[in-house]
Amino acid sequence: MTLCTDSIVSSAAPGVSAPSPLGLNPKTVRSILAYAAEKYNLLSFDISEVNPLVDEGDKTIKLAAYLAAEVIRNFHR
Repeated sequence: MTLCTDSIVSSAAPGVSAPSPLGLNPKTVRSILAYAAEKYNLLSFDISEVNPLVDEGDKTIKLAAYLAAEVIRNFHR
């Protein structure tokens, strides 16, 4: 499973290649990832489209790290 951070609302994830003002709320993304991580057919997880060069105050980097930790925490729970 790949999380493309371009899909997250730009106010929460400004450090991406294609910011989306109408993107998903981070809480919604967290719920989707937690649900998917509990499934036994999930074999891998990665995050794409984080660009530290355009990130504002490391917001996107911190959010990506938090979401990765959520997947690890819920993995095959």
